[in-house]
Amino acid sequence: MATVAKPGKYYVLSPEGVPQTVPEATRPAPRVDDLRGKTIGMLDDGACGAFMQRLAEAIVARFPETRTRYWRKPSLSRPAPPEMIDEVSRNADVAIAGACV
Repeated sequence: MATVAKPGKYYVLSPEGVPQTVPEATRPAPRVDDLRGKTIGMLDDGACGAFMQRLAEAIVARFPETRTRYWRKPSLSRPAPPEMIDEVSRNADVAIAGACV
């Protein structure tokens, strides 16, 4: 962002500039074209087990050749451990993270 000094103690900031690039780790993952034949990882935040179970049943009812796997975070108030995230990413083509309140 460019700064233009004006007489006195005020500065006018210009919104022009080069946009920052988004780090690779924060970019959304590529989307799958179809759920058929995919393994869907269901990551429960610890408070929405019933909802995640029903969602998994609905997905399998609509896409019978789809498989679901279920993980539950050890603590509702903390992020999933990195090892769990790695396990989900290794064992699922698509992940749904539940955040129920």
